[in-house]
Amino acid sequence: MARGGTLTAGARSLMLSSLLGHTTSSGFAPPQRLYVALLRTPALDSDTGTTIEAKEPVLTVIEQGLTILTGYERVEISTEPGSGAWMESGIGGAVNTAGINWPTPERGWGIISCWALSTGPTGGALVAYGELLEQVQVQQGNAVAIVPGGLRISIEQRSG
Repeated sequence: MARGGTLTAGARSLMLSSLLGHTTSSGFAPPQRLYVALLRTPALDSDTGTTIEAKEPVLTVIEQGLTILTGYERVEISTEPGSGAWMESGIGGAVNTAGINWPTPERGWGIISCWALSTGPTGGALVAYGELLEQVQVQQGNAVAIVPGGLRISIEQRSG
């Protein structure tokens, strides 16, 4: 369902600092869980977990003066050792080992074309991002999922 994604420049920098035994000024510690977001437009390396919120489906809509939840939320995925949520995929890559399932939409979410990993259910730091293989029109009642092995992340920086 998803093309290969890439770590953000910030995540690559933190990874290199950690590998070389340097302490980071941010006091970085690997997150115990990440949150997968669906995006209507591509993330940029300069985005944050907060700026991608504008690219995600809306959380609420106003209908006849009432605020109605759409059912969208980021999906939590564990990164704890032994969780089995991720598996190495070649040199410098990883894939999800379990399906990633969003709640059934209460209202349409629009056309989804990309994904992102963040350290928070809202906001947080943007860790990785990528494109879906195909755009998906998410309508009310149609569940969305990324199958095992469908979300691929690479350490390599994308060109272009």
